[in-house]
Amino acid sequence: MTGRMTVHCITPVPLGFMLFASWVTHAEINFSSQNLTSVPFDNVSDSVTFLNLKNNQISAVEWFPPYRSIEKIDLGKNKLSEVPDFRNISCTLRALVLKHNNISFIDKERLIILNLTNLILGDNRINIFPDMPSPWGNYIKVIGLKRNPLITLPDIPALNANATVNLGGNKITCNCKLRKSIWRNTEGGECHKPSQIGFKELAQEEWENHCKC
Repeated sequence: MTGRMTVHCITPVPLGFMLFASWVTHAEINFSSQNLTSVPFDNVSDSVTFLNLKNNQISAVEWFPPYRSIEKIDLGKNKLSEVPDFRNISCTLRALVLKHNNISFIDKERLIILNLTNLILGDNRINIFPDMPSPWGNYIKVIGLKRNPLITLPDIPALNANATVNLGGNKITCNCKLRKSIWRNTEGGECHKPSQIGFKELAQEEWENHCKC
């Protein structure tokens, strides 16, 4: 992919308010566990708010149509090797579940345009999560990265101070960048010796005591 994606969105409002204020009926379309190899877009209403596609055989999604109300997509337990292109729904999408796939590379440009609150990427093959510039991360509540072969943590300066980041099942190099990238509510990490992070939750000051620069 060449060139940087640009999408202009109105500043997102809290999810609960969006549902209260919307003229569109809250609707889930469930295609889970149907052995699908592609997304049946022809059978998806424009008013969908939650598209459930988990536990199928989908290996690629080139793009999503501009659904005007979609807020959550679950593509967990498929065969994706990359994060799909969500630019057409980037202004409304808030929760993205991509756990249990074959994702090893994350295209930074495909995340920058999303105003997510929940990003679940556990149980993939990700060893590097890209550094994300401000203001990405302002609205994040949860980032799930457990059981990936991560080798370091990204720099996300605008990450919501109350965000929870799940790192269980990773072994990450402890270095100065890590110390500066520590998230307040990190779950599943213990810097039990200078070179590694294990699996037990520690308070932020304990992280800093172990990760000295």
